[in-house]
This record gives sequence, structure tokens and C-alpha cells, in this order.
Amino acid sequence: MRKYICRISLLTLLFATIFTLAACLSKECDHTYSNGQCTSCGLLTEECFDFVLCNDGTYAIKNVKSTRVWNTKGNVILPTHYNGKIISRIGISAFAGCKNITGVVIPSGYTEIGAWAFEGCSSITKIEIPKSVTKIDAGAFRKCTSLTEITLPSSITTLEEGLFDGCESLTKINLGKNVTGIGKYAFRSCTSLESINLGKNLTVLDTGAFYGCTKLKNITLPNSVTAIANGAFFNCTSLENIIIPDGVNTIAFRTFYGCSSLTNVVISKNVTLIEDKAFENCSALSSIVIPSSVKYIGTDAFKKCTKLNNVYFEGSKEDWKKISALCPGDLGLNPVTIIHYDYVSK
Repeated sequence: MRKYICRISLLTLLFATIFTLAACLSKECDHTYSNGQCTSCGLLTEECFDFVLCNDGTYAIKNVKSTRVWNTKGNVILPTHYNGKIISRIGISAFAGCKNITGVVIPSGYTEIGAWAFEGCSSITKIEIPKSVTKIDAGAFRKCTSLTEITLPSSITTLEEGLFDGCESLTKINLGKNVTGIGKYAFRSCTSLESINLGKNLTVLDTGAFYGCTKLKNITLPNSVTAIANGAFFNCTSLENIIIPDGVNTIAFRTFYGCSSLTNVVISKNVTLIEDKAFENCSALSSIVIPSSVKYIGTDAFKKCTKLNNVYFEGSKEDWKKISALCPGDLGLNPVTIIHYDYVSK
């Protein structure tokens, strides 16, 4: 009964918060300010910020004034105008270290969120980004350790380097349908992220894109993907299945290093290179099919794959000898591993 009452109370509080935010944005809130922030809806006034005039005649929030960093708290709504002109951007590190903010509403009309804009805002749980935003720079939400979910508008085409690096509470993200690239370490150490829908237009996963996402169990790579860079899934210790799309021709250095739960790997018939340490420490992998298109396998590609007893190679024994001869070191296969030649996939 107590749990039921508690849930009702939480829902009531949630709807009340939504109502006050909506009222403010529709100019129905009877604002009462304290330290430059509306006590009802969280709207911040111009006095909270330093601004810089942009070339297009709009303003950017340069930073939260040093005297306001600790006073700015709770759910906040950013202002839309300064000196009678539109505010269109959030500048570099503008809100960095504002640890008392719990939620952010960015009004329509903003077009850009600068690098490290909200870095280290460790109490933020939710950020609302309007469709007008077309660019979010590197590390904008880095180490927002309480952020649990976020929806990116379809206007975003690239997730920049370290965008959600260290967002350890992030469980859900809705990528815009037009995202074509995920930058270096974009989701590094998002240790609560279990799944993600990548959309049909993604082409590139850059270095360490999902590095250390220890709860990521399954991920579907769309056929549009053409490049998976070094360490893209490094230490994704819960990852169980992966299908390499047809557009990919290289399994890069340490791509699946330390994926200790990986049991099923499907390599496309267009892959020609498996680089050094690509599958090192994939300790649950018991078998793998390697297409005849593969011409090179690097040193320690399968090192410490302690259960890998069967490798099914679709090429001939002579082809395999050529692969082995090209490797400057050892493939890292177990002494007991059996190579099955001329394998025909079902």
C-alpha cells in the first residue's frame, strides 16, 4: 500500500513539474524570482549569465556568472532573449560544474550547444533539446553522471567526441534518425547503457565509441555502416552478439577486446582484414566462421579466447597457410583449436 501511495505521489510531483514548466514557456507563470531564478518554474534571468555577441547578430551564453554557479539549482529553463536579441547558442563550458542543476529545458530557437557546455553537471537527470538545435559539440554532456535518458532531435547528424563520456547512469538514448557518425569515445564508460537504436543512416563508429559500456548486451549495426574503428566495443563485457555489416571490410585493432560474454559473431563476406587483438580476451567465444574474403589476420587476434575450440574457415587450407604466413606474430589461437577448411555456411 505504501509503494502504491508513493508511486501516486511521484506521479503527482512529475505532472506538477511539467505543468509549471509548460506554464512558464507559454508565459502563464506568475514569476517570482530569487537569485535570478524563478522559484516556480526555474526560468533563469539575464543577470545569471555573461553573454557574447555572435556574428549573425544573436547572442551566446558565454558562462554562468561565478557568483551564480552554486545558486543555480533544480530544474532550469534558459532565457530566449538578451538586450532585445535572440539567444541562439550555449557557449563552451557555459554550465560546467553547475552541480546543483537537476534538469534543463533549452527553448526553441537555440541552434548550438558548445563543447563541454554541461560537463560535470553531476545532478542533471534530464535535458530537453529542441528541434532547432543542429550542432552539439564535443563533450557537451561529459560526466553528467546522473543523466538517465536523452532524446536527440533529427537535426543532429554527428555525435561528437566524448559527447556522453562518463554518463554512468544513462540507460536510454534516442538518436536522431539522421545521425551518420558516432565520434571517438562518444559513449565511453556509459556503464548503465544496455541497448541503443542506431538508426538506418549511420556510417561510422569512431575509436572507442562504446568503450567500457559494460552493460551493453546487444546492438544492431545497420547495413549503412562502413567503418568500425579501433576499440569501438573495447571491454563491453556484457555484449553477447554482433553482426558485422556488409559494408565493413576491416575489423580493427582491439574492436572487441575484452568482450568476455561474446558468443556469436557473424563476419560479413566483404571483410578482408582482422587486425591485431581484434577479439583478444573474448573468453566466451567457442567458435567463429571466417569468410574466404579474409586475407590477413593480425597478431594476437584471438589471444586468450580460452573457449575458442573451432574456427570454420570458408577458404582452403592453402589460403589459411597464406594468412598464417603473413601474420608477423602468432594469431593467438589455442593449441587445441581446430581449423575447419572449405566450410560452407548454412
